[in-house]
Amino acid sequence: MERGIRAIPTYYKGINFRSRLEARWAVIFDRLGIDWHYEVEGYNIEVEPGLTIRYLPDFLLRGGTTRCPDPLFVEVKGNMQSDDA
Repeated sequence: MERGIRAIPTYYKGINFRSRLEARWAVIFDRLGIDWHYEVEGYNIEVEPGLTIRYLPDFLLRGGTTRCPDPLFVEVKGNMQSDDA
C-alpha cells in the first residue's frame, strides 16, 4: 500500500539528493557553516540473529566548529504518522 507523498529528487551543489527535504537540510547546514557530506558511509546492522539490514545515513556532519564540535550522522525524515512510530 502506497502512503504519503513521494520524494522529489533535487539537485543542489552538484549533488542529486533523493528528496527536496534532504536538499533543504543541506542548505541549512551551509548557512550554519557546518561541513556536511551526503550519504558517505553505510553500515550493516544486525537487527536480530540472522537478519541484517543495510543502513545509509543521509548526512555526516564533520564537526570541528562550535555549532558542531564532533562528527555526527543525521537522518532526515518528514512528518511521522502514528503508524510510523
